[in-house]
Amino acid sequence: TCFGSRGSKVRILSPRLFFLVRKSFPAGEGCTPQQFFAFVSRMLLEDAMDSPLFFDDIDVGQSWTSPRRTVTEADVVNFATMTGDFNPLHVDYDYASKTPYRQPIAHGLLGLSWVAGLGSYFPNMNTVAFTAVRNWEFIRPLFFGDTVCVETTCLEKIPAGRRNGKVVWQRQLINQSQQIVQQGSFETLVAVRKVVRKPNFQDPSETRASLFANDQRDPFGREDAER
Repeated sequence: TCFGSRGSKVRILSPRLFFLVRKSFPAGEGCTPQQFFAFVSRMLLEDAMDSPLFFDDIDVGQSWTSPRRTVTEADVVNFATMTGDFNPLHVDYDYASKTPYRQPIAHGLLGLSWVAGLGSYFPNMNTVAFTAVRNWEFIRPLFFGDTVCVETTCLEKIPAGRRNGKVVWQRQLINQSQQIVQQGSFETLVAVRKVVRKPNFQDPSETRASLFANDQRDPFGREDAER
């Protein structure tokens, strides 16, 4: 842990990241809080990308928080151009001023896209497929200038064959006031670290005892004494 602006604590995830921060901002060298936290956010992302996790590496109940991002007018205009959604609620200041929001708001699906993007490396998983979005809620509007992050929690792990497992994630888009803007669940297929080899029963030497002799558990979750 090191100290940022006004004594706020910044937790460093690895010795490598701590070394990079110390090297880039040596004692006595001035930098703005914005420069420091932008650097740390970038390094957190690079650090997460270096070590992808497998299905076996995470536990139900674990949580992760992504770096933050600020919504800009350019983000909304670019999203409208890309999707063709030029609803005046998003791009017309005069129209939006007469709505209950009194100002333009970002597309709800832009927020959902950021949930997928910001959360994709926190945690960084060996993802095989993205299979479902369920029970998604758009709770609050997303305004220009809002700064958001994504909080991810592992809700459920379900084995899905020998090579992959299904993970159910709760994902929340949180604004600078710690309010939930959007939330719901994602489902992904994640590679397992140790693939369980399918036994070859044509080979007389391929017995259950020899196949699982070095494993603590077999694919059915039973201890050695229960086989």
